Amino acid sequence: MLSSFSFGEDSGCLYYEMSSSDLYRIYTSRGNYFVRLTHAGTRSQANTDAETDFLIFCNFNGALVSTPICNIEGVIVQQN
Repeated sequence: MLSSFSFGEDSGCLYYEMSSSDLYRIYTSRGNYFVRLTHAGTRSQANTDAETDFLIFCNFNGALVSTPICNIEGVIVQQN
């Protein structure tokens, strides 16, 4: 998973929490991140896109929210 993002060579990943989504803590020399992975089929792509758009909107308007990050290909949300 880490190779899909540009966290740097000195980064690592710890499994953090299991629920309807799996939460991972990513630690890097630039700071810590949390990555949430939702199991395929749990939510529709439209639902995921709406949540992502809402988080971006909230962040843009000054709310302190966890913001989506892009992978090395510039993609925010991936569906397999």
